[in-house]
Amino acid sequence: MSEVSLKFGGKIIEELSQKIPSTLFALNELIKNAYDAFSPDITIKVEASKNTVTISDNGNGMGTDEIESLFHISKSSKKFGHVIEQNGASRITQGSKGLGFLAAFKFGDEVQWTTRKGGMQSTFSLRKSDLVSKQDLAGTSIPIITEAHNGKGTTIIISSSPKDIEVLLDDLSNEKVSEKLAAAIVDENFDIKIEIENQATSYSTRNLKDFKLESDNDQLFYVSFDSEDNNIEFYHKGELLKSISGLPEPMRRTDYSINLELVIFHFERGRNSKSISPLNKRVHDDALYPLVYFNRNIFNNIVIFDPELLRKTSSGSSLPQMIGRVSLRSQSEEVEFNSDRTNFVENSLTKSLIKNLKALNDLIQTNGSELKRELQKENSKKKVPTGKAAPVSKPGDPKKIAASISMNRKMPLKIYTPSDQIELEKYIFQVRNSLGVEVDKNEVEISIDGVPSSNGVLHSIEEPCEKLVGRLQELSATRSLN
Repeated sequence: MSEVSLKFGGKIIEELSQKIPSTLFALNELIKNAYDAFSPDITIKVEASKNTVTISDNGNGMGTDEIESLFHISKSSKKFGHVIEQNGASRITQGSKGLGFLAAFKFGDEVQWTTRKGGMQSTFSLRKSDLVSKQDLAGTSIPIITEAHNGKGTTIIISSSPKDIEVLLDDLSNEKVSEKLAAAIVDENFDIKIEIENQATSYSTRNLKDFKLESDNDQLFYVSFDSEDNNIEFYHKGELLKSISGLPEPMRRTDYSINLELVIFHFERGRNSKSISPLNKRVHDDALYPLVYFNRNIFNNIVIFDPELLRKTSSGSSLPQMIGRVSLRSQSEEVEFNSDRTNFVENSLTKSLIKNLKALNDLIQTNGSELKRELQKENSKKKVPTGKAAPVSKPGDPKKIAASISMNRKMPLKIYTPSDQIELEKYIFQVRNSLGVEVDKNEVEISIDGVPSSNGVLHSIEEPCEKLVGRLQELSATRSLN
């Protein structure tokens, strides 16, 4: 048997756990921990007969050091938004504040952890009511029972009260909540399962319907945007209809990226959105909206990309019947969220991001409305033609090459001769490989004119010239420094 010591006051558990306001938020925190541990899945099981909630994963588990840091509030070795790799797989780090374990106390007073790593199994438990009664927990030790075990992963058993279980079951009985929980992480190699005792219905990421297949007879447009190439593309019945420029150059930034995939519907009289999955509907009503993700994790915000943006000011240009994904990505330490992760903490970066999302929303709805009118005019029956909108890739089609280097626009791109030596890493904001997957810029090998650079430094330039700076991989991406 071993033990770890708590490094915070008892009241902080009560204060911080109270700031975890919703079922969706609390379970999302526990899901993120499993994802960061490279588990292929996580199962959330609610058993009213036992008054327990069990969360289990098959990830890396925790050793002594990880257990020690678990109880050190606000300390974490994780860097939010950074790419981490294990056995050839890569994931984007979700946790960084060291607050994940507090989410378990949202559902009960006593929590037991059983975790397996490196041939050992460790079991320990905490009772919140015992801790909050103490003003100072310094020196308070938590016994850990250890034994040999060849498995891996972590199981959390929360002993709840009938009242807390009733509240949890009431939330999970809403399909719009449960499906969003199952869709909390965008990664085809990660499955979130939700099981409720004595209920035939269960939820799984892999069983969710692809939004591009929803009500396909009523689809008007499939719209895509990637801030890397800054083009908004409108597809109609599987064919590219129009491509327009996205954000004006002064609005573009490299400390975050935006990717949009939207399906816009047109429902003729007598048809409606009832057949569309609860996942794509707001919890408080049945209005359609696209899900927002930040670094692959669901961002519970229904207004940051509001389909009804133009409904009041310019109804003729409004296309409010839309679903899909708004995917945001950033490693910046400026990105912070409010306590229930429904909005950003306001600063220059988040204000810019919100402004750009609004501008893109306006562009898509305004231009889409014009295209809709043109399609209606061309139709012999003067009806708006609809049908499955997203393009379908054919067998044998080459994969889209997406290798790229995004430059840090905060750094000067005009360099005057004779120049000082240039640290090239500072000029590179984001690197994506030929599959479009982001690669940690600190782990790629920089080349200059095709020759590997051992230190990533471009030495003093005496005469005007062009240098091709890239990374060495099966497909190079280059940018010019003049």
